[in-house]
Order: sequence, then C-alpha cells, then structure tokens
Amino acid sequence: MLALELTQLIEQSGKHWVSEIECSRLIWWNGQWCRVDAVATQLRLEHRESFASYKAAVAMEK
Repeated sequence: MLALELTQLIEQSGKHWVSEIECSRLIWWNGQWCRVDAVATQLRLEHRESFASYKAAVAMEK
C-alpha cells in the first residue's frame, strides 16, 4: 500500500500511480465505476510506453 504523502507527491507531479488490488474490484475512473482489469486493458492500449514487457530467462537443470 502506498503512503498518502507519496501518492500526493506523485499526483502533484502529474503522474499516475498504481497499487496492487484485486482485478475485479470497481474503481472510479473517468467519471464512472469500472473494473480494474478493464482500466488496465485500456491503459495498456493507450499508453504502451508505460508498460515495459520483459522475458525472464529460466535455467533448467538436467
């Protein structure tokens, strides 16, 4: 969970912040109640630069 002071500092900088919550939870977003997973999908499509993809290398032993 983010501390109130940290979230206020981030928002004053004009940035969005994200905290881990259940994907089916409803949040107030752009004037309406939306599921978190729907907002995440929208943000990934509209702001691809903010979502870095990565691949983890897995070493397998014989």
